[in-house]
Amino acid sequence: MADGSIVIRSWEDEDEPALLELQRAVSGEGDLTSPEFFDWQYRQNPAGRAFIACAQEPGGMMVAQYVTIPVRLKMMGMRALGSLAVNAATHPDYRRLNLFFKCSVKAFEAQERAGVSHTFAFPTVYAYLGSTQKMGFHDLGPTNLLMKLHDPEALLAERGVSRQLLPLGALGGWLLKAFQKKPQLVYDVEEVNSFDGLAIEKLAEPARVAVDADDKFLNWRYISNPRRRYRVAVARGAGEIAGLVVYGIQKSESGRWGVIMELMLSPTAGIGIVESLMNHVFSSNVEAGCSVTLCLASPGSRKEDLLKRCGFWIIPKRMRLKGLSTGVLLCRNSTSLNGDIKMEDIDLVFGMHDVL
Repeated sequence: MADGSIVIRSWEDEDEPALLELQRAVSGEGDLTSPEFFDWQYRQNPAGRAFIACAQEPGGMMVAQYVTIPVRLKMMGMRALGSLAVNAATHPDYRRLNLFFKCSVKAFEAQERAGVSHTFAFPTVYAYLGSTQKMGFHDLGPTNLLMKLHDPEALLAERGVSRQLLPLGALGGWLLKAFQKKPQLVYDVEEVNSFDGLAIEKLAEPARVAVDADDKFLNWRYISNPRRRYRVAVARGAGEIAGLVVYGIQKSESGRWGVIMELMLSPTAGIGIVESLMNHVFSSNVEAGCSVTLCLASPGSRKEDLLKRCGFWIIPKRMRLKGLSTGVLLCRNSTSLNGDIKMEDIDLVFGMHDVL
């Protein structure tokens, strides 16, 4: 199909119905086709409106989009504005026209005028080569997917394992209870329904690059989300906040699993704080019927080490849940001020990536 008449431009509010229809054509009904979710994700972010570049036919039909969401960052101790690339889409009838790249150029132009310095992305298999070869992204390497196993038999059933092998799951469950470390409740943990007044600034990880999360951003990200429900638990030491976890449940036709979206710790928080938070999360997830709890972590990070001491283990890359995501984190630097960023520089925000 010729693309000479297709216009590449930045979005306007009145484009919402056409953009929702594009998403519906690409992925079917779901969160991304909900007007309420669209308004929340693209307009209500306290860090700023989304940057959306769209490709439009003369008749008004949207045939491609590239989206980045503003995120406030702390880079080498200085505040900066970054973004996260999400929800790229090309209509099935308009692929191989280079629209993905053309839309990305327009989106980057708009966000750079707004002062965005770095863009992060978890690319799909299809987007990886284009992102690294044409769009200026640098491959930071793969994140680690961590898993805490609660019910081996249920997990095997969810993965479609033959019934004849399910007794192995029962044996695995017995071994799990016998040998797997169970986190202890050392500190009191309470659930909260808002981030207001939690002194989030005390939970800043000493990393070169980290999300500059405040209560407004976190309330938007997790409390105001109209389609995805999350729970927030806080642990305190000596009367002050020492750790915080955000977690939720992903459901599918075959089962359900727990997902940790955020783990925020004070620089002095030790294993007791993390064990107390994980004890709370695991108890809730087991009660809800989850076979596993999953989260992402930066390889070799302090958080990864603490989580492994609570019973998590790294899923080998050849065994990771199959899907379109590569599990790789990319970064595009629009400036020359900060040099190259490496994976070890980043306090990876688990909630960057909703679909593990």
